[in-house]
Amino acid sequence: MKENHLSQTKNVKRALGFLNMLIARPRTEMVGLGLFYGETGFGKTRFAKAIAKKQGYLYLELEATMSVRSFAQRLLQLLCSGVASGVASEFKGTTNETVCRIIDHLHRNPNTVIFIDELNKAFEDKAILGTIRDIVDKTTATIVLFGTHDSKERLERANQYYFDRCMFFYQFEILAVADYQLICDEVCDVKIVPQVVKVLCERTEGHLRRLIKGLAYLEAIAKQQNLSEIGVDFVGKLQGVV
Repeated sequence: MKENHLSQTKNVKRALGFLNMLIARPRTEMVGLGLFYGETGFGKTRFAKAIAKKQGYLYLELEATMSVRSFAQRLLQLLCSGVASGVASEFKGTTNETVCRIIDHLHRNPNTVIFIDELNKAFEDKAILGTIRDIVDKTTATIVLFGTHDSKERLERANQYYFDRCMFFYQFEILAVADYQLICDEVCDVKIVPQVVKVLCERTEGHLRRLIKGLAYLEAIAKQQNLSEIGVDFVGKLQGVV
């Protein structure tokens, strides 16, 4: 199985279209803030990580224990190193000083693109949301937030002024059978016949993580039996897996 492969499903194509419009916006007239959201497992994080790696964008995942200070330190660390390794405590100073350093860095690197995942964790600490807003307001960087299905509504309830800053929204949708077939064809080392793909589509209900789990299971069985194709007789083996 090919790891971290990003198939050009309808979600990927549409999300890329919105992302490219956001990056190409008139920067002196429009802030660079977008929100991509949808049900858990629909491929948002997979998209964010794959595109960030391919294009050299920054990817930051919010954590449950993250404060505004640790968020700012982590972001500065990423901006300075381009990777998520290192010790955040290397960046001394107050939270305000750290944010000022972030803004200064982005002034010197105006085309920076940042993906911030797990947005819903920021709703528990509005200071993180406020810090992101300040960074967007004071720079021409592009920041895309990734959240769950209710993130758009929660963001609007949290702050209408903030909500109005989002230039583009895209909701990741349930995958169609054609998307499933494309993923199976491109990711698997063995052929998955259309009948099995349809069953996978029905049972996983658009949940990409569950699909990958099912494919890995079927592929492992096929390799054990030295098979090059997963036929309809394998459907029963999916019981309890997806």
